[in-house]
Amino acid sequence: MKYGVYYFKNTHNIGDDIWAYAQSLFYPHIDYLIDNTSVYKFRSENDEDVATIIGAFVEPRNYEWCFFPPGNIIPFFIGAYFRSTMWEFLQNEPIVRYMKEFAPIGTRMTTTTNFDALGIDSYYSGCITLTLPEMKKMNGGYICLVDVPEYVEYYVRQTVGSNIEIKIITHELTNLGQEVFLKHRELCIEERFKKVRELIQIYADARCVVTSKLHCALPCLTQHTPVLLALPRDGCGIVDMYERMECFFELFNMCWYEDFREGSVEYDFRNPPDNPNTYLKYRESLIGHIGGFISDCEKGNVTRREVFDEEERLKILTDILEDKVFQLKGVVDCKNRVIEEKRGGGY
Repeated sequence: MKYGVYYFKNTHNIGDDIWAYAQSLFYPHIDYLIDNTSVYKFRSENDEDVATIIGAFVEPRNYEWCFFPPGNIIPFFIGAYFRSTMWEFLQNEPIVRYMKEFAPIGTRMTTTTNFDALGIDSYYSGCITLTLPEMKKMNGGYICLVDVPEYVEYYVRQTVGSNIEIKIITHELTNLGQEVFLKHRELCIEERFKKVRELIQIYADARCVVTSKLHCALPCLTQHTPVLLALPRDGCGIVDMYERMECFFELFNMCWYEDFREGSVEYDFRNPPDNPNTYLKYRESLIGHIGGFISDCEKGNVTRREVFDEEERLKILTDILEDKVFQLKGVVDCKNRVIEEKRGGGY
């Protein structure tokens, strides 16, 4: 069996590389890279079968139409997050038929009502980053602050004093400059995964980590590094925060940004408490399910299931895209009418 890593080539967030790395560790070998923004046009050599674990974001924002894998991809859905903007796309009868063929769908959200309404069997699996292996710890003694506001940094510095080093880290590549972002997306997968390992090692060695990033907090659990998940209570600035993150709250010690502003954070940064062990049941289940899939692939028990022939698939994809274009045209026409009305009204 050939294997393909499902990843996001043009990501602006190193967290996307972390879940791709976690996925890659299950494969006996990596033969292909499958970009989630162009999965619909993936081609393998001689149309050979390619098994892939589809986890984390099934589609980045505004790329709903990209998700329609060809028959040569054998998908295993686990830890998959389907953004709310994708639900309209999923209601297309051919897509429902495709998803049913490869059910049950392991999701990263506990609310599976939408799948149930479509008759697609699904379950909450947790995130594949919970399967990362523990690295050797060097006990660096520093504190990592990862993508949190300056007033959080100020609070922590005031609390721990000057004797403890604080590392300021970001997962957002665009925060490091456009040149860094553009360079990163051209890196080979080995270089990207090398950066991931280096980052996880930094977290593994930390005294504790304070972060708003799920794909920082979850790896910290696997490294037994005390982590405090800090978020804005109203979700401001974090897209669909509750929809994609609330189901993970039970795994962490956590607080709100407002607690830092009010000086009411109940967390000892010098001697941080242990993380809850709740994540272990999800970790064991993820490893069991994924390991079983790979084992079946190696034994030759997994083969492609042709839901559609290629001509039919392309026709369906074309129809979906035409509907999307029609919808977008309607939005543009509506905006143009509003502009014309305002001009006519003397604005």
